[in-house]
Amino acid sequence: MLTENKFSKYILYAIGEILLVIIGILIALNINNRNLVKQNEATFDALFGEILKDLIIDFKEADRILAFDARQDSLINRVLNNKVTEEDYKTEYGFIDLILSYEPMLFSDNGYNNLTRMIDKVPTKYNEVIDQLNTIHLVAKLKVIRPNEKLADLVFENLKKWANTKPWFYDSELINSEDINYFLTDPFYKNDVRLFQIYLKGNHMKSITMYKHLIAKSYISISKIIEPEKQIPELISSYIVEIPDNVL
Repeated sequence: MLTENKFSKYILYAIGEILLVIIGILIALNINNRNLVKQNEATFDALFGEILKDLIIDFKEADRILAFDARQDSLINRVLNNKVTEEDYKTEYGFIDLILSYEPMLFSDNGYNNLTRMIDKVPTKYNEVIDQLNTIHLVAKLKVIRPNEKLADLVFENLKKWANTKPWFYDSELINSEDINYFLTDPFYKNDVRLFQIYLKGNHMKSITMYKHLIAKSYISISKIIEPEKQIPELISSYIVEIPDNVL
């Protein structure tokens, strides 16, 4: 074209070739970007799948702790209402051990910890559930840990008090009339029992119940994103019942 002085046609031809190359590059980049997005989403779907497993473990752990606390609270009420007999203390070890033991809430947070290390790459579709998970781990979890620690302190204080004031403390297998008389009649023992109940029921059980509720809500939100066709486990679905707007 140049030798034939068709310069304008050559320019158009060259521009066309350049445009084809650019279009090819853009198409390749687009395909590559889509593949990267899919790979990223697959990575986070797997990560949130791990978080779902952690949530189920924590939900069951909360159930276990609440069942233990509820039984302990029931025994405490019997003590405070003078409905425990000498025979009860001889046959039911739970009364002797009432303010010397508690069950701490343990947490499964490997999935969440892995998520925080990749937080800058999380797809936007997870923004809402990330807020929910942050509430669980940065707020609700701390509200469970504090009563855990306070109950541990009370147990230690009670053990130390008995060790320093009760001659029979060294022999945990020996239950005699002096022991039982202390449990049945000492008003300060009942004060200790009442204080233990305040932290058990008013703080420990209440904070774990809230934690359990947030777990269930987060589980449902995550499931709707990564496995919308999969049925929510009955453990969760029976706890959080969704009410349609028209019914509400």
